[in-house]
Amino acid sequence: MAKGEDLSPGESALSRGLAWERMGQWARATLCYRLVGDDDPEAVPAWRRLAGLAMLQDRAEEAAGWLRRILEREPESATDHLNLGLAWRRLGRLEEAESALRRATALDPRLAEGWLNLGNRLLESDRLEEAEGCYRRAVGLRPEGAAGWSNLGWLCWRMGRREEAESCLRRALELEPNHPRAAVRWGVLRLEAGEAREAVAWMERGLSREPTQPEGWFQLGMAWLRLQNHGAAAGAFRRAVELQPVFLEGWCNLGLALKQGGRPVEALAAAQRALRLNPDYAPALNNLGTALGELQRWEEALACYQRLVTLDPEFAGAWINLGNVLASLERPAEAEGAYRRAARADPNQAGAWFNLGNLLREQYRLEEAEEPYRRALAIRPDYLEAWVNLGNLLKDLGRLEEALEAYSAAVPLRG
Repeated sequence: MAKGEDLSPGESALSRGLAWERMGQWARATLCYRLVGDDDPEAVPAWRRLAGLAMLQDRAEEAAGWLRRILEREPESATDHLNLGLAWRRLGRLEEAESALRRATALDPRLAEGWLNLGNRLLESDRLEEAEGCYRRAVGLRPEGAAGWSNLGWLCWRMGRREEAESCLRRALELEPNHPRAAVRWGVLRLEAGEAREAVAWMERGLSREPTQPEGWFQLGMAWLRLQNHGAAAGAFRRAVELQPVFLEGWCNLGLALKQGGRPVEALAAAQRALRLNPDYAPALNNLGTALGELQRWEEALACYQRLVTLDPEFAGAWINLGNVLASLERPAEAEGAYRRAARADPNQAGAWFNLGNLLREQYRLEEAEEPYRRALAIRPDYLEAWVNLGNLLKDLGRLEEALEAYSAAVPLRG
């Protein structure tokens, strides 16, 4: 035997490998398993151990190779088809993963783990109804399994069935109070219910136990954004995209957190990274334009917003931002058109009316400016800046009593 792996009389390479594996000596265990000959009756069990160790060490390609050798000899082994599906999924070979998982469940319809992982694959490809059927098979076969209830709850949330989602996730946490994904997902429900601080606590609890959840870090970032902690939000989104570099929404929201945190240069880079993944992604284009505007790169921002409103003509926020850039470039007529277009896209967009009022007032079109301010306030009666600007306008028009009323309405809103 090589490297000192001399076997005792009657001892097999497989049994020696299992002993090393139990002690955490994976390299020595691997050496022993490789010593099992292809014609040895213990060859297939040794290959299974090699596949398992390869997966534990993130060597999915190697694991798939061993599993394929096993299946050449035992093509009806449902568990090996399942493990091959998991290896293909980790390698991003998703069609092959689905095929292997379907084969596993066809060979053994009572294989709960097969149904669970097939559901995961279907959920990834937005085949929600098929995924639900798989998850229900999984929890029917293994009702004590927290992972099945957690995934079914997440699916129900994705389908807008919040009560079912809450029931399933509650069941998962009853079965396993520290289940990492169920904890994160329960946090998402708490965030949706307006309980942002509790949401953060649940998400951090789950991520402390399984820090390799890109979706979990993304949702934690959303919770920190709700709490206006932009630095913590940016940190969470950054972890999400480090774990999943093609996470489009992760890059986009990283840019948003950086922008809101006053870091426009970094926000610009994040938006550009998102747009490399999808050049037509409207939220990223919006973030890019905002970052360029904050850096006073007006012409680039203008081109960005012009492209955005071409892609999505009903995006009121993009028309407002386009108007802001045009106003900064001292092109008031075009800015006015952009604000009016925003108001047509969304008549309840108070910001469009407010900005239009400001633009008209700056052009000394005082009588015309009054209506946009009042439209903004009809939509948002607590719009402090609109009350103040309306008061200033009325004062300029010599309507002092009305100006005083506007200022009086603003006072309690100052906090």
